[in-house]
Amino acid sequence: MRQNHVAGDKLFVDYAGDTVTVIVDRLRGKTRQAHLFVGRIGRFEPLLCGRALE
Repeated sequence: MRQNHVAGDKLFVDYAGDTVTVIVDRLRGKTRQAHLFVGRIGRFEPLLCGRALE
């Protein structure tokens, strides 16, 4: 789907499905659930990735 916009004007974000388990403390074995997401700034080459902890 083609979208016309000024370079750098918009950020496109999509969540990558179900939550995943993230290790937050290896010594104690503590984990948390997180949502993964990917984002892209219009007409900008690098792909941005991150997580949002619950």
